[in-house]
Amino acid sequence: MKKSLLLRAALFSLVVCLLLPLAAPFSVVAASGSASIGLSSATVYVGNYVYVTVTYSASVPMATWSFGVTYDSAKLKYISGAQSTAGGTLNFVDQPTSGGVSSKSYTITFQTIALGNANVSTVTREVYAEDYSSISVSNASRTISIVEKPAASGENRLSALLAEGITLSPSFDRDTASYTASVPYSVDKLTFSASTVHSAASVSVQGADDLEVGENAVKIVVTAENSSTRTYTVTVTRKDSDYVGAKVEIEGEEYTFVRDPSEVKKLPKGFTPTDGTYQKQSVLLFANAANSVTLAVLSEGESGEGKQHLFLYGEAEEHFSPYLSTETAAKRYVFLTPAKDAKIPDGFVKTSLVVSETEIVAWENEPEEGEEPITLVYAAPIDGEAAFYVYDAEAKSFALYRASAPTLSTDGKTMEEMEAALLAEQERYAALENTARRAALVAVCVGGFLLLVIVILWIVAAVRKRRYKKLLAARRDGEPAIEPLHESVPAFEQTKEREAEARQEAEELAPLDAEEPIRMPEPAQEVPAQEVPAQEEPSPEPAAPAQRLIPIWEEIAQKPAKEKPKKEPPARRGHPAVESVFGTTSDDEEFRKNNPVLDEDEEDGDDAPVYGFDED
Repeated sequence: MKKSLLLRAALFSLVVCLLLPLAAPFSVVAASGSASIGLSSATVYVGNYVYVTVTYSASVPMATWSFGVTYDSAKLKYISGAQSTAGGTLNFVDQPTSGGVSSKSYTITFQTIALGNANVSTVTREVYAEDYSSISVSNASRTISIVEKPAASGENRLSALLAEGITLSPSFDRDTASYTASVPYSVDKLTFSASTVHSAASVSVQGADDLEVGENAVKIVVTAENSSTRTYTVTVTRKDSDYVGAKVEIEGEEYTFVRDPSEVKKLPKGFTPTDGTYQKQSVLLFANAANSVTLAVLSEGESGEGKQHLFLYGEAEEHFSPYLSTETAAKRYVFLTPAKDAKIPDGFVKTSLVVSETEIVAWENEPEEGEEPITLVYAAPIDGEAAFYVYDAEAKSFALYRASAPTLSTDGKTMEEMEAALLAEQERYAALENTARRAALVAVCVGGFLLLVIVILWIVAAVRKRRYKKLLAARRDGEPAIEPLHESVPAFEQTKEREAEARQEAEELAPLDAEEPIRMPEPAQEVPAQEVPAQEEPSPEPAAPAQRLIPIWEEIAQKPAKEKPKKEPPARRGHPAVESVFGTTSDDEEFRKNNPVLDEDEEDGDDAPVYGFDED
């Protein structure tokens, strides 16, 4: 029974622990909030301005709030920020324009007018949540230290001087005024960063933009708080370009290679500077990410001066052709001229195509009856390799040409329509995937709940089955089921009461002479009760039993008690008095049913009955 109570308690605790998280979201927590004050500076010179930011925050969205701000009017002068003022208190009453607002800030401007410490505090009046329940808000307070402004400083030195991409010579020292540095030809301006010894000093830089080839004087002027100045000078030498402004003649026009990337006025996206050669001279070229297209930027006059033109440049053949590109919804393509050894697809003949008022080389096949001809161009995407593409001049679309699939089926749709349809299909698939994930999550939750219910039911069934097996085992061994005397007495205490009763009955039968045989009289020869004389001890081999003249119960009552033999009697299964009555050993099963006595040691877990009475 004790084990059953413990098992029930453990099961109840398990159910409570499993159900407790479900009740957590429904717990009611009182809404609370707080006010905070931020200062633009905790220490302010007298006569300067200080900005005070008051913020009200709550754990739940707020519906309306009302509060005030008090300040030391003897040291602070109110400038702006409050909704109203009354009696030296700044008042605020507000509500959000839309729901879900759990924090609101207000900035108030003061001017310091006297030395000392000035206190600024909030006074909360009413703050309500969206359900119009009251929100408890704690107040805030800050102190502003107002000090005398010191005399203007004359410190006009730099504590550090840096410029990206250059090294100063000698190393910077705050007391050294002159330095030198050099930059490559590609650098035509510098950006200096400097810090001053005194925080009130200011810095200005002159001559760092539009560096010329050769020496350039850059001046860094430091102005102190009292307006005194100090000038640092950096002599920057800009080197000449490593590239040659080579001259090029194309269709009777003369051009010059641009020598510096900074001189290029307009360059297509995806191209970066690279080294190249023209007539064994080092020139500046521009290549795309895949290095399938190389551009030369040529100027009509000297490098970087006249109108610039873009040409496709074949470095191996030193061949120039006009740069022509077109944009599609997906990417940008550049029209090219194939090399002399390039293989033209079978069935296609050379023709021309006008794109953006420029004639380019193209190829067409001989169409079958009822079909449109296929137009091929040699082009390259800005980030890919050059190849033959099927070109649709109306839609300005490109499709990579493959000999096994010479036609491009679009069902009358443009590339934009096809991409829109693909995007819609992807969105539909994503929606289906999200729905499947939600369904799987719901299924897992329901399955987990059902599994929990099954486990609880299984535990209850196992406990009942165990109790039922113990009851059957007790009945099979002849142990009577112990029914509770009443609900308030535990089962183990009822068992001890019954053991005490059985022990008392055993003590009443203990005085009987265990050695004297007792015989039951025959019913026909029963005689009235009379005094029975004392008998001698029977011999080891008693004679045949004599006929009894009085009932056995009276004879037992008149027989005096004898002392227990000191020698331990031999082991036996029944009481000697009962054995003497029947003249032989008592029936074992009958005696088990009528004389059960439980083992006193209940804690050892062995509940098997012990038959017979304890000698003690």
